[in-house]
Amino acid sequence: NPIKVEEIRIQDSIQLIAEMDSVLVQKKNDMFSEEDSIQVKRVFKSEYGIAIWNKGSTDRENLYAMHRTAKINSLIEIYNPLLKRTAFAKVVSGITDGLYPDDVELIITPRVAQSLGMSDKRFRVLMKFYE
Repeated sequence: NPIKVEEIRIQDSIQLIAEMDSVLVQKKNDMFSEEDSIQVKRVFKSEYGIAIWNKGSTDRENLYAMHRTAKINSLIEIYNPLLKRTAFAKVVSGITDGLYPDDVELIITPRVAQSLGMSDKRFRVLMKFYE
């Protein structure tokens, strides 16, 4: 049945993402720490902050995030300390000042929230990223 195969693929990809670790994130993001003529050296940060997601969003596939200071097109590691679950997302944009509450550091797609096991719209997470 094609529908079941697709469901399995989605589950597998969530599981694969959950099994990745910080070392892999740093390796994948090495391009952002290499100093070259285009950019200055990037800084790897680890910090707690408030994440939000839109339960009404129609985007149920993409693993995307918006962050105030993370390097666009890099990966961000997001850890849910309550359920001890980790997810990774691609940073696609910054967060425009004034558009969201000042304490919000991260906005994620429903797929990322699902892989973190989040049902609340707003929650505290540990983020690791390049700036």
